[in-house]
Amino acid sequence: MVDHLYKFDEKAGVIASDSISGINAELIQLDVPAAWVEGQVNGGVRFRINVDERVEVPSSILEGALDCSIASWVNVDDLGFTRWFSGADTTTGLRQLHFLAGLDATPVIIVRRRNSANTIVSFPGTLVNGDNHHIGFTINGATNQLKAYFNGDLIRTATMPGTPNIPLTFDKPLYIGNDADNPTVGRSWEGLIDEFFISDRLLTDEEMEELFNPPIVIPPAATKKRGYQNRRVRHGFR
Repeated sequence: MVDHLYKFDEKAGVIASDSISGINAELIQLDVPAAWVEGQVNGGVRFRINVDERVEVPSSILEGALDCSIASWVNVDDLGFTRWFSGADTTTGLRQLHFLAGLDATPVIIVRRRNSANTIVSFPGTLVNGDNHHIGFTINGATNQLKAYFNGDLIRTATMPGTPNIPLTFDKPLYIGNDADNPTVGRSWEGLIDEFFISDRLLTDEEMEELFNPPIVIPPAATKKRGYQNRRVRHGFR
């Protein structure tokens, strides 16, 4: 089980580095260098309105997995029918992952595992308000349980229909910012994405909260000068 984090701090070029595992992603048709912008943490990537663009991640990082966890910071200009993250196996005609889609401008989670119908779950967080928000999702392949997180908090739990224990399969890269099943201008993301995390394991509620509000480890030398024990404090993102 391996974690991947695309911090989008490069601010140049078309390669987004995986700061944990070294499996890099590629910016496709984004307007570089203008697409590299300030994000929630250092740099980020901004997707333009009505342009067919995406960040492609090798699908090998989730191929064959039963579980997955996905999260990032976002700042949404407009939902429409946009896609935040998507992965598909078009040889079967069945979408595998389709997260945080706009459905008539309403944020929803759409997940379709093989041998199942679409699971469409409303996402209660308010996204289009000009602020940065942290969103996250986990899928438990053994129980078909889907969890959704908003700014570090678990806000929705749902059970997907269909047969459990069906591994994820893909015949193309995973798409950040577009629809892997049907990439078009009208389905590309509109706004900022930053600190994109993907894993083939289930994150706990506490781990998802730490992606939103990461701890700062104070070096022992610094704490010794101040007479404190080594301790962890949190960013004031809330």
